[in-house]
Amino acid sequence: MKPTFLPQPRTVTIGASRIQLSTLVVPPDVGRYHVAWDIGRLGTTLKDAAGNAPGRVKARAINLRLDCKAPADRKEFTTCSEKYRLVVEPVAVVISADAPGGLRMGLRTLTQAVGQSQGGYLPCMTIEDEPDLAFRAMHLDMKAIAYTMDYWRSIFDELVEAKINAVVLEYEDKFPFSKKLGVAGEEAYSVRDIRQ
Repeated sequence: MKPTFLPQPRTVTIGASRIQLSTLVVPPDVGRYHVAWDIGRLGTTLKDAAGNAPGRVKARAINLRLDCKAPADRKEFTTCSEKYRLVVEPVAVVISADAPGGLRMGLRTLTQAVGQSQGGYLPCMTIEDEPDLAFRAMHLDMKAIAYTMDYWRSIFDELVEAKINAVVLEYEDKFPFSKKLGVAGEEAYSVRDIRQ
């Protein structure tokens, strides 16, 4: 079954073979690319997918290789290229990019594919993508219902997975205005909540 992605990559080519999911072997130098959150999310998704496989899934490691052309100390996250190439082969997964931003987008696409895997299997495939827009925002209206901060964190995690890189929050009476103004509602978030 061909995975669906959000947003849809420019090209997705599905091969005839597939790999069995179980273990992710992360390269030791992955920390230099500032992708720890994405690696953690991929690991959790992989564990869930392998655990939900019917029958017994034979343990087989997926070797993850990250190839980045940019210097390892580059920190221009908002302006760097998010172009990537993701290749899933029978023995390895390779994500190639010009900059760390591309590695993050490739890892998020891989996480989406792993989350949709059936029976612990992922199709071999090649995906090439780069965003049409550098600024991809979502508007969240907080005025209607006072959701918990845990709920908002889970929403933010989902937006990150969908490659949204900016959020416009509409607080209205949920913003912790000074009590002197009399504008904050009874269900307003605390200053600590907002800083998180």
